[in-house]
Amino acid sequence: MLLTQAATRSLARSYIHTSSAVFASMRPYAAPIPSSSPLSSLTPTPRNPKWREVVEASFAAQSFMAHLGATLTHASPGAVDITAVASPNLRQQRDFFHAGVTTSVLDSAAGYAALSLFPAGTDVLTTELKVNLLQPAQGDRLVAKGRVIRNGRTLTVCRADVFAVTDVAADSTSSDVSARSGGEQSGTKEMHVATALLTMMQVVSPIA
Repeated sequence: MLLTQAATRSLARSYIHTSSAVFASMRPYAAPIPSSSPLSSLTPTPRNPKWREVVEASFAAQSFMAHLGATLTHASPGAVDITAVASPNLRQQRDFFHAGVTTSVLDSAAGYAALSLFPAGTDVLTTELKVNLLQPAQGDRLVAKGRVIRNGRTLTVCRADVFAVTDVAADSTSSDVSARSGGEQSGTKEMHVATALLTMMQVVSPIA
């Protein structure tokens, strides 16, 4: 069916108006989570009273995390941090942390954040993962911070941010260092190196 010029212009105006309304209603992506910032005051309620034991036991069973030298450094309902200390085995050819390391620790941090809210007798698997590598990861350690955005019956949406942390000498913690580091604790400098959105699936676990 052929449209007249007037009808075509009318449809174009309608499309532009609809698109503008859709974009205006979209919420901007949240700012990254500074590693020194307190957790959200809206702490989710875990469905398993032994959630911490489940998370710690599952993390300890991950041989790949052990291979990376990663450790579980924070756990609360819906929030988990994992830290990987720099070593020659984790570097790429230009001496940055390999992107595979960055992705692995953020995936595990988000997964365990989700698992902390799952009921007893369940486990977690990643079903979707979208990572943005923001800048080369160079530092003394990586800190991955996984946070639950929405906890569903089967699927849980999480976000994860990774920071490269460098220790600096006490006499070097000037206002310049503090400004570049985003206001973190004195004696360290942080770079936000990756952010991700992940979907986690709740599955039946053979271990209750």
